[in-house]
Amino acid sequence: MALAITISTAGGGAIAATTYRLQADTLRYGIERSPLQAPLSGRYPFIIDLGQYKPRIIIDGILGTTAGSDGGVIIPSFFNLVAATLLWWDTSITLSFTGYSELCKFQSLQGTLTAAKEEFWVYSLTFVEGKIE
Repeated sequence: MALAITISTAGGGAIAATTYRLQADTLRYGIERSPLQAPLSGRYPFIIDLGQYKPRIIIDGILGTTAGSDGGVIIPSFFNLVAATLLWWDTSITLSFTGYSELCKFQSLQGTLTAAKEEFWVYSLTFVEGKIE
């Protein structure tokens, strides 16, 4: 059973408001801390923890090589998703899944095509969340 995930862009700048629907196999949520490290000659690094953290949402799934639409909602192929992510660098995105919505920013997209299933791409999308200005 796949997770239904909706990605909505607010529009503005170079892109129009758009909604995408993905079927995902897994959705992972994690929080990373980011302490600063300063290397010291002949010693362990000096670590300063400023209390910074970065919440991440990672979506993994499979996309076909053909796109479609359902009532104005785009069901992208992998190549449509690649083209869309090139425009997401400067816009806020709302992720919606299982009754939950989160405002976030796009961070990365990775895709894998295997010889055994040439008609499907395995993808991984990463978003970071937090106060968006």
